Amino acid sequence: MCGPAGSVIGMDPKTVLRRFLLQVPVRFDVASGEPEAAGVFFDLDPGTGRCIAAQAFRISESQMRSKKTWNTFSDP
Repeated sequence: MCGPAGSVIGMDPKTVLRRFLLQVPVRFDVASGEPEAAGVFFDLDPGTGRCIAAQAFRISESQMRSKKTWNTFSDP
């Protein structure tokens, strides 16, 4: 997921909920706030295809601009 933390699929929650609850056409507005990215890294065993480790991550745009942050994702 990429987008503002206080959003629904990157859009303003009020407009998304209004459309969902009332089933009426509503223009989606992009939510305000600092963008972030969230996801999961999987470590897979190439022989079996099984997942042997999973690591969730969540970083803000300001953290993404830091070289220190990206060093945490590099191979040991």
